[in-house]
Amino acid sequence: MAIIIDTNVSSLVFPVNIGATRYPILVRWLFSHKNGKLATSECLLNEQKTESVVKRIAELKRAGRYFEVPKSTIESEFRNPILSDCRSNDRCILAIMRVSGVRLVCTDDRSTLMPYFQASKGIITRPGARRYSEDNRTDAGNLIRNYGSKGNNYRAQ
Repeated sequence: MAIIIDTNVSSLVFPVNIGATRYPILVRWLFSHKNGKLATSECLLNEQKTESVVKRIAELKRAGRYFEVPKSTIESEFRNPILSDCRSNDRCILAIMRVSGVRLVCTDDRSTLMPYFQASKGIITRPGARRYSEDNRTDAGNLIRNYGSKGNNYRAQ
């Protein structure tokens, strides 16, 4: 079970005081649930400049609740013409999703990223992806249960 956390919300998910997170259900799932994992790649990690975010990612890594798609795999996916019209950060997220099978993304980037989440667009295969939000607590739990289970079989090559 995995989720991708976009850099535009990472400092809200992992603030300096973790008790003040705006995403308590997600944080509890990542740090407490036996199958919760963070999926990422070097292209997203390079954008993580906040010390608290870097610290939390290191904690997840040590706890085995983290996997990183290799840079070479992402670069190979970038050469795919289907990703050519995406902004750089969006391309990274979509590439991670395509190779890992993860279908749940925590992001505030609705206008440019969300249209690509539909399986009918051909970028993301079925099932389509979902944007994680804690605006509705019931939906947040359901998203983790239903979409957090995608991508749990990814193995770095």
